[in-house]
Amino acid sequence: MGVHEFRQSKDEYLRWTDEICRENRRALRLLWRALIPLGVVNMFAQAVIAGPVVSVAQRALILCYGVLLALAEHFLLPRETRHATALLHLACAPVFLLAVLLGTVWDPVHEATTILLVLVVLPIFTLDRLPRMAGVMGLWLALFIVLSRAMKPEEIFFVDLLHGVEFYCAALIVYALTTQVRMKYLRNLETVAYERDHDRELGCLNRKALLARLGGCAGRPLVLLVAGLEQERLYRDYFGSAMADALLKFFAETLCSVFGGEAVFRFNETEFACVGDGADAETFLAKAERCRDALHGFRWEDVSVVAGMAAGYATATPASAEEAQNVLRLANIYAHKARHMGRDKTFGGAFSETALSSSIHKSVLLDEANNLENNSLTGLPDLSSFISHVDVLLTNVVDQSQEPVVGFVKLNHLRDYNSRFGYEKGDALLMETAELLRRAYPNRYICHITGGQFCVLCYRGEAERGIAALREGQRRGETDIDVACRAGFAAYTGAESAISLLDRATSAYESIAASKERYFRFYDSELGAELAFKEYVASHVDEAIASGWLKVYYQPIIRAITGRICNEEALCRWEDPKYGLLQPGRFIPVLEEHNLIHKVDLFVVRQVLSETVRRRELGIPVVPVSVNLSRRDFEERDMVREISALADAAGCDRSLLKIEITESAFVANQELLKNELRRFHADGFDIWMDDFGSEYSTLNLMQELDFDLIKIDMKFMENFTPDGRNYIIVSKIIDMARQLGISTLIEGVETREQLRLMQVLGCEKIQGFLINKPNPLDVIVRRVRSGIALPFEEPESVAYYEKVGRVNLNEPMASADGKKHLLAADIMPAGVVEARDGKLFCLRGTNAFLRRMERWGYLSAEEDDTKIRELTETPPQWNALVGQCMETEDWISFCTKTAAGHAVVVYTRRLGGVSWLGGTALLVVLLPEVEL
Repeated sequence: MGVHEFRQSKDEYLRWTDEICRENRRALRLLWRALIPLGVVNMFAQAVIAGPVVSVAQRALILCYGVLLALAEHFLLPRETRHATALLHLACAPVFLLAVLLGTVWDPVHEATTILLVLVVLPIFTLDRLPRMAGVMGLWLALFIVLSRAMKPEEIFFVDLLHGVEFYCAALIVYALTTQVRMKYLRNLETVAYERDHDRELGCLNRKALLARLGGCAGRPLVLLVAGLEQERLYRDYFGSAMADALLKFFAETLCSVFGGEAVFRFNETEFACVGDGADAETFLAKAERCRDALHGFRWEDVSVVAGMAAGYATATPASAEEAQNVLRLANIYAHKARHMGRDKTFGGAFSETALSSSIHKSVLLDEANNLENNSLTGLPDLSSFISHVDVLLTNVVDQSQEPVVGFVKLNHLRDYNSRFGYEKGDALLMETAELLRRAYPNRYICHITGGQFCVLCYRGEAERGIAALREGQRRGETDIDVACRAGFAAYTGAESAISLLDRATSAYESIAASKERYFRFYDSELGAELAFKEYVASHVDEAIASGWLKVYYQPIIRAITGRICNEEALCRWEDPKYGLLQPGRFIPVLEEHNLIHKVDLFVVRQVLSETVRRRELGIPVVPVSVNLSRRDFEERDMVREISALADAAGCDRSLLKIEITESAFVANQELLKNELRRFHADGFDIWMDDFGSEYSTLNLMQELDFDLIKIDMKFMENFTPDGRNYIIVSKIIDMARQLGISTLIEGVETREQLRLMQVLGCEKIQGFLINKPNPLDVIVRRVRSGIALPFEEPESVAYYEKVGRVNLNEPMASADGKKHLLAADIMPAGVVEARDGKLFCLRGTNAFLRRMERWGYLSAEEDDTKIRELTETPPQWNALVGQCMETEDWISFCTKTAAGHAVVVYTRRLGGVSWLGGTALLVVLLPEVEL
């Protein structure tokens, strides 16, 4: 063994300083354990050799020092290892000194033994550089030789000198050997630790080291970035493993160079995690861009590849190691999202448990979409293959001058076809469609997504021709089910990824999916603007609520027979700083699509309740307000519980809030809505059905649910005339509702003629721009105080006018149980007359009743039909008749004489009275007049 093998260089010692200090700290514990038996041995040796020359106390000093060192090591010496080597030298010094004294000053007549024993034993405990150890031992040996020369006879001195040199050399050899073994042990530890913490293939830190690193990040600002190499598998398939391995190694080296080797960890096959505790996100993202730029310049042999990097990041100050690992998890999910946003994308943000749980859910769905098996039915590649290959084809293969496009193609009504003809024929249809696509787009990349959905990579000039050829081929097997394909296409401009192009193509398809004329559309700026608007609405709804962009407007609803406001409908408007005033038709469908509509609807309820309280404080009349709820509300929240709690917290009676549900809401999830509406009723809320009679009309709901009011769809008001078909339909709807005990309201009334016709038909409530347009509360307050607002209905009169409004004047003599009187006719002169303050007022009447009263001179024809009309003259015997009707609600008949000398038989009965007004309503039926 050569001398160089025993030599420990200064550089190597410095490299192992920390490990050597830890070893020497452990040696302090071993030292006192060795000194105690060494002290015992020394006592016996001195007793045999020196006898009485050396006292018992002197012989026991090394043993006593061992005990004192044990106590000091347990209670006084620091546990940290930074100065352990110096402490060990310091602890050994007293032993060397005692050994020198025992061999010279205290025993000058005998040969030394203790110093020689110590010289061999003590250095073994210390791990230090060989030159330093040689110097320390040499100093103690020199002191021994000097004292021996001074204190001992010459012949004993020469013996001590000879023994001291021999033991010194032997101690150096033993120390060198033991140090070599111990250093080899440390090197092995380093190798094991390195292999444990480093990736063998790339040399960077591995995932195990990453988890250990995260364990020490608690309580400190942390930035975690997960960077992944895009399309690595495709490069491996196209260019071979050697090129892909070189690219991956270049990627790892670039990250280590930019972020530092201690901050980069291999996360999985093609992804790396970069950790920055105490760093800021902007610095980290800037470094990521530097790595991305370096990747773009990668060359292998004569191949130049513009490799991409997707990155996700998360920032946090984790409270524990477990939370730090969750930050890493979120960053990894964000990296996968960035991969599917397009080429060279970075996505991320601040960590939160909500963001993590939401992202986990979305990533699971994404994985399901991207791991579809190859389709064995059509023989076409699947969606994951399309996404994996199209990016490379777009950048390296296709001719950019011909404008490459990605298309989304879908079979119409495949589910109906399967239901009608069976799945075997449905599979045959799919195979036939796949073959037609191959013919329509020869030598183009076509994939089968799922079901009747396909995607294609072709050129712009081929897109429409191909779909036309596909549809032409499908017409040969015509059925009464339209299964012809429709398609949307998106053009590649040099920056989009396959998945983003497919998303745009799908959006183009969805924009024409319901069209009967169009079967093809390109994604254009108009569609892009609409999608951007939808994204804006969905992402800014919380800000709109918090910033006051959402406003509640109130549209008045009048009672037909009084012209007074009996209700209001709460409508929402969005006053956006970017898009201006948004009507509900623009933003409500977007929020329903994104399952966010409950936020706006609950805001409207809160605002209505708050402004109801404000109206009372301002002395403005309060009427019940209807609020619109969506089917999506009930799927997302417990609306019954929340609205009940809001009403109670505001101190508002629940009768002041009417719940409106559009009829179309019952198309899906009927059972859920039926149950929730029953709960609303049980909690004291009235339920209104909106848009009754639309294309979703379901009359069976009328027998299954107890609606308090139906709002007849405004479409019936288009070209509404007495001789029109819609007149008959509306009259039957009103009659049906009346017999079921349900109130009616017609929307879209815009002319006085329409209002008069609704009064004749007996529609109780009217809504439309004829009455007034929707206004915010401040405008309503100003109009009421200025005296220009329509009068509001008094709460005490509600029950009275509802009873008056539900009388069927077309069958006036029907009893309360719906059975007709013998004198009933299809159309009769019938009306409702109110006696008040000695005067008579006509509240309602059929055309025959009103015209006859005008002809007899009891009503003025010049007056407005839309207002309560006072009878200009009281017919004979009617005052007495009123008195009789006060005592009974049965029919009373009498014969009276008109001014023209005609006899008229009048049937009448009392409907009810209203105390605050002092009025009594009478149902009056006029039988044909007879000449006297």
